[in-house]
Amino acid sequence: MTIVEEAHAPDDIDQEVDLVGITVLTELALRAYDIADTYRKKGVKVVMGGMHPTVLPDEALKHADAVVVGEAEGVWPQLVSDAASGQMQKIYQAGTMTELRGLPKPRRDLFPGTNGKGYIPIPTGVETFPRVPE
Repeated sequence: MTIVEEAHAPDDIDQEVDLVGITVLTELALRAYDIADTYRKKGVKVVMGGMHPTVLPDEALKHADAVVVGEAEGVWPQLVSDAASGQMQKIYQAGTMTELRGLPKPRRDLFPGTNGKGYIPIPTGVETFPRVPE
């Protein structure tokens, strides 16, 4: 497994991979779609998740083979198994909120450029949804 964070280093599109997972924030959706399209042209299966595909799964499916709607922790093992057997579904949706207690802590030290700090010192956006008038 390789973790790529473009804020630290560019993706090596020439490496041989079986499956690409992309977390998509709305402000980075066009870049994420570009990356996904590039991998798909090479015949690599692409999965997208995150806030943007959760809200707009049909849009994300134009650039991905599968979309995770909601939290991925509960569906990721099945998705990987399905991808390995060639049986990947279009949409994977968590049935319930994920219980965070007992989950392993994210290995942020694996990201390049963190120098073992355990976090990524980059700014991130905040996404909000407008209230619908009654």
